[in-house]
Amino acid sequence: MSSGVCIVNARFCGAGGSLGGTCWGLGTKAAIQQLIRQYFADHDYAKWEPVDARFFVTATSGLAWGHDTLREQRRVGPRRVLHGRYTFTCTRQADEWVLLALDFSPLS
Repeated sequence: MSSGVCIVNARFCGAGGSLGGTCWGLGTKAAIQQLIRQYFADHDYAKWEPVDARFFVTATSGLAWGHDTLREQRRVGPRRVLHGRYTFTCTRQADEWVLLALDFSPLS
């Protein structure tokens, strides 16, 4: 495995706007990279902040969850502040934590 983050599964849900009101299950690193590239190509500014972050860690597994705030400025359109929930699932491999799955879901 190469260094860096390996994402095995991801799910992004949107309440309209830039995410289109649908959910995607992305099973490949390339698909996730393409989604992220397209997102930043469509935006001048984006800042994601966890709110009320919680986590649980065992020997080789970790889970982080909480609410989040996303502040974004699309290249075309108004500034937006979006609120949602997130979950990250990680595993420890050798000397690094690897992200296995992530989930973002909007609150509104």
